[in-house]
Amino acid sequence: MAKTYYTYRLRVANRDRVQVEKWDAQHQDKGQPSGALRYQEKLPEIAPLLQAAKNNELNDSSLVRSLGEALFDVLFDDVLRQDFVNFYYQVVQQEKQLLRVELDIDEQGMPEIAALPWEFMCVPARANLGTIWMGTVPDLVFSRRRSQWIAAQPIQLESDEKLRIALIISAPSNLPPVAYEPVQAALEKLAVEQAKRVELLPIISSANPETIDTILSKDPHIFQFIGHGRMKNEGKQEVGEIALVDPDFNEAMWVDADYFSELFNQHRPGVVMLQACEGGMLSSSQAFVGVASKVVQQNVPVVVAMQYEVTNSTASRFALRFYQQLAAEDPVDIAVQYARRAIALGPTQYRKRDFATPVIFMRVRDGYLFKRQSASSQSNQQPDSSLTGIPENLPRSGVVQFVGRERELETLHQQLQENERVAVSAIAGMGGIGKTELALQYALICKQTYQGGICWLRAKGLNVGTQIVQFGRSRLQLQPPEDLDLTGQVGFCWTHWAAGKVLVILDDVTDYEVIKPYLPPAESRFKVLMTTRLRLGKSVKQLEIDVLDESAALALLESLVGAERIQQQRDNAQKLCAWLGYLPLGLELVGRYFDRKPDLSLAEMQQRLEKKRLDERSLSKPDADMTASLGVAAAFELSWDILDEPTKQLGCLLSLFALTPIPWSLVEQCLSELDLDDLEELRDDNLLNLNLLQRKGAGIYQLHQLIREFFQAKQVSITNSDELKWQFCKAMVAVAQKIPETPTRDLLLELALTIPHMAEAATTLNCYLTDTDLLKPFEGLGRFYEGQTFYQQASDWYDRCLSLSKQRFGSEHLNVATSINHLAYIYRLQGRYSEAELLCKQVLEMRQRLLGAEVPEVADSLNQLAILYNLQGKYDDAEALYNQALEMKQRFLGSEHPDVADCFNNLAYLYLSQRRYAEAEPLFEQAIIIYKRTKKEIYLATSLNNLARLYDDQGRYAEAELLCVQALELFKHLLGEEHPDVANCLNNLAFIYAQQGDLVKAEITYIQALNMRQKFLGNEHPDVSVSMNDLAKFYTSLKKYAQAEPLYLQALASLEKKLGKEHPLTVRVNQNLSELRMQLR
Repeated sequence: MAKTYYTYRLRVANRDRVQVEKWDAQHQDKGQPSGALRYQEKLPEIAPLLQAAKNNELNDSSLVRSLGEALFDVLFDDVLRQDFVNFYYQVVQQEKQLLRVELDIDEQGMPEIAALPWEFMCVPARANLGTIWMGTVPDLVFSRRRSQWIAAQPIQLESDEKLRIALIISAPSNLPPVAYEPVQAALEKLAVEQAKRVELLPIISSANPETIDTILSKDPHIFQFIGHGRMKNEGKQEVGEIALVDPDFNEAMWVDADYFSELFNQHRPGVVMLQACEGGMLSSSQAFVGVASKVVQQNVPVVVAMQYEVTNSTASRFALRFYQQLAAEDPVDIAVQYARRAIALGPTQYRKRDFATPVIFMRVRDGYLFKRQSASSQSNQQPDSSLTGIPENLPRSGVVQFVGRERELETLHQQLQENERVAVSAIAGMGGIGKTELALQYALICKQTYQGGICWLRAKGLNVGTQIVQFGRSRLQLQPPEDLDLTGQVGFCWTHWAAGKVLVILDDVTDYEVIKPYLPPAESRFKVLMTTRLRLGKSVKQLEIDVLDESAALALLESLVGAERIQQQRDNAQKLCAWLGYLPLGLELVGRYFDRKPDLSLAEMQQRLEKKRLDERSLSKPDADMTASLGVAAAFELSWDILDEPTKQLGCLLSLFALTPIPWSLVEQCLSELDLDDLEELRDDNLLNLNLLQRKGAGIYQLHQLIREFFQAKQVSITNSDELKWQFCKAMVAVAQKIPETPTRDLLLELALTIPHMAEAATTLNCYLTDTDLLKPFEGLGRFYEGQTFYQQASDWYDRCLSLSKQRFGSEHLNVATSINHLAYIYRLQGRYSEAELLCKQVLEMRQRLLGAEVPEVADSLNQLAILYNLQGKYDDAEALYNQALEMKQRFLGSEHPDVADCFNNLAYLYLSQRRYAEAEPLFEQAIIIYKRTKKEIYLATSLNNLARLYDDQGRYAEAELLCVQALELFKHLLGEEHPDVANCLNNLAFIYAQQGDLVKAEITYIQALNMRQKFLGNEHPDVSVSMNDLAKFYTSLKKYAQAEPLYLQALASLEKKLGKEHPLTVRVNQNLSELRMQLR
C-alpha cells in the first residue's frame, strides 16, 4: 500500500506565537494547536552557534546538535513539542505514513527569524524519539512554505508529456572552477534511460542574460543552475548576487537578486534549482533579500538553493541524489530530503553545516512532477487531497453511515454542472433534516470535479467574507492587500483563485442579502451550494429534501444501535421511525438514547414518545414541509423529561448565550448563588451525559443550535425565566465594566470568547438591562473593538447604543450625551475630526444644560473638544479649553488624579505643536510622575513618547532615544507588536535614528511605522500622511528625490481633503514639497 502524506504546518505570523495546522492525507483538519515563539529567549544560546555556522566553524557534532535542538525549541514550546512528538509517533511509527513539516514565517515582518537556518533543527533528546534531524530523517519532509498573493500551480505533467530539464552552467574564468560534470553526466544518463519521459534541453555552458532568456523560452519544467553566488556585494551590502558570464571577456558579471529573478517573469519553470553559494541565504535585517527569496516572489512553485558556501563535492552529492529520487518518481520535496540525507551520510556527516545547507521553498502542496491516478479510480477510498493538490477545508463527517440520499446527490450534481454564469443551488428543508450532511457528502464524493478547490463557509454567526479571505490565505497562499476593505479583499481572492472548477458551500444561510456581496464573480467555473431553512429567490435553484424513507431510517437506527437489536423488534422499530417522522436528527438522538438504555425496549420507548407533545413547534416554520419537526422536539423532550428542575433551569440559561463557545466561568457568574460543585454536577451528570451540551475545550462548552432553540422554547415552562435573563444581563454587565478605555492585548485575548454573549445582552435581551446598566454592554463591546483598532465595528455598537438610549430615555438625557461622546471619540480615532467636533459640541451643550457648567462631566467635554481643536490646528481655541478643563479637574479631583495628568499631557502636547518647549516639558514630566504613581502604563507610555518628541525637537537625541525605547517596549508589552500607538513610537524612533546617522535603521523603521499605520488606519488618515511626509523628508535628505516626491504628493492630497489647505500640517507638507522641487531645478 502506497504511503500518504500528513501535514504539520508551523506558521509564525508574529513575534509571540507559533500557530500549527495539522491535516491528514485527505486534508481533514487534525487540530490547530499553538505555542509561544521563543526566539528572544533562545537568542543568547543560538547567536554564537549561528555565527559559527556562518563562518564555517562548526566542526563538532555536539555543537551542531546544540544548534539544531535550540532552533527546534524556538518554534516548539513544551506544549507544541509534545504535540509534534505525538503526531509524529502516530503518523510515522504507528500508521507508517509520511509526514510533511512546513515552516511558514512572515519574512516581511520578521526577516531575522525567517533567515535562521531551520534546516539544522533536531528534535531534543528529552523528547524520547531518538535522533531526528528534521532536514534529513526519512518518512519526514521538511520545507519552507511561502505564502503569497497569487497561488502557484504545481507541474503535474500528463503521462505522455516529457519533463523538460534545462542545465545552465556559469563558470567565469576569473572565479574558481565549478564542478558541473557529475551533474551533467547524471542528467544526460537520465535523459537516455527515460527518453520517453525526460528531455534534457540544450546545455547552456556560458550563462548570461541572453542565453538564459533563450533557454527559458523553451519552457523548461526544471531550471538547474550551477555557478557562483554570494549574499553581499563588493560594497558589503546584502543584496544577493549570482555570477553570470560576460560574453565579451568570459569573466564574472555579477547580477543582483532583483535582476536575476526578473529573468523568470515571462517563463516560469516549475522548479528552480540554484547550485550556487549563498543563493538560499536570507537577510536577517531586510525582507525578501537574497536570490532564492526573490525567485520565490516570481511565483515559481519550488525553489531549491544553498544557504551557505558549499564545496563542489557536497553540491554534486546533493544534485546527484536529487535527480535519482526524481527518476524514481518521488516528489520534489522528498527528493530534497533524501539529497540532504545523502550529504549527511557522506564524509562531513553531522559534524559540519553541509547537510543543512540546501533549502527548499515550497509554494505548492503537491511536489509531484507527473499526475498520478487518483485513489478513487483504484479503490473505494476517498482521494488523497495531499496528492491531488485540491485545496479544501471540509469539516469531518460525524455520521456512522450515510444512507438514503442517492437520488438527491445525483440531482444536486446535475444542477451544479449546468453551464450557467454561476450555478447557485440551495439544499432547503426543515431543521434537522440533514442539509449540512448532504452538502458535505456531496463535496467528499465529487471532490475530483473541483480541481480549483472546495471552500466551506459557515453563513450563520460568522462573517462570510472573513472566512473567504482566511481560506485564501491558508489554503491558496494568497495575501490580499491590507489597505482593501473586506469586500475588496474577497474580490481579490476570487480574482486570484486557483484554476479549475470551484465549489463554494455556505452552510445554514439565514439571510441571503448578507452573503450576496461575497458571492463569487459571474464565471461558470464557480459553483455555489447553500444549505438553508429559507425559500430563496428564483435565481437560486432549490433542492427541497424530504425525510428519509423507511428502509433508510431503519438502516440509520441499525448503525447507531446495532442490527441485531433492531431486527429483533423490527415492527416496533418501524413504528418508532414513523413516529419520529423519519427525521435524521430525531433518529440519531433517539438511537443514541436507546443505545445507552440496554434494558429499554422499543415498545416502551414508543410509549414514552407518544405521551410527549409540545404546545408549540419550536423547530419549524409555518410551511407545509416543516410539520415533521415535531419528531425532533419530541426527541429532545425525552431528555428534558428526565432532567430535574435545576438542570432544566441551567439548560434554559445556557440558551440565552450566543451560539458560540461558552466559557463556563460566565455561567458561574450568572448562577453565583449555587454551589460550584453542584453546578458542575448538573452540567456533567445531566447535560453532558445526555448529549444536550458539548465540551469544546478546557472550561469551554457549547449548545447545538437545535438544542439551544429547544431550550429557548422551554423558557416559558420554567418559573424563573425572567430572573435568569436578569442574571444573565447582570453577569454580562459585570464583565463589560472590567474593560478599561484602553484594554491590553492580554485582556483582549481573554475576552474574545465572552464578546458574542455580551452582544446578546446588548441586542436580544437589552430589555432586561436596568437603566443604570443599559450603556455598559455597549461600552464594553465598543472598547473591545477599539482596542483591536476595529473602529467601524466599535462605531456600529455606539450607534446602536445611541439609538437605544434615545428610545428609552428620550433625547435630553445624560446617557444620550454619553453615547454621543463615545461616537465622537471613535470619529476622532478614525481621523474624522470635523464630524467629531460637531458631536463634542453637542455633548458639551447637553451636559451644561442637564448638569450645569461646573461638574466633572463638563470638564471632560471641554478636554475632548480641546483635543479636536488641537488636531485641526486651532491652537488658540484648544489652549483656552485645555486650561479651563485643567482648572476644573484640579478643583474637583485634586492635582494628583490621573484625569488631571491627562490634561497636563494634552496641554503639553499643544505647546509642543507650537514649539513652546519650556512650557511643555514640565507638564509632560508632571503627567509622567502621576501615571507612574497610579500605574497607568498605557498613558505613561504615551507621555514618554511625547516627551521624547520634545527632546527630538531640541536636538537631545540620546535622551529622546532612551524615552522612546522605553515607551515602545511598554506599548508592545501592553498592546502587542502591531498597534497604532506602536506605530507612533516607531515613527518617532526612526527620526532619532536618522538624526544619529543610522540611516539604514531609520529607513526600515520609518517604513515599518508607515505600513503599520496604513494597515490599521487606512490611507486617508492624517497619521498616515504624517508618516509619508516624514519618510519623504528623510529621502530628501538622502537626495532620493524620486522616492520622496510621490510620498509628498500623496500626503498633501490626503491632508487637503481631510484637514484643508490651511491646516498647519498641510502647510508644512506643501512647504517640504516646494523645497524638494527647488532642489530638483
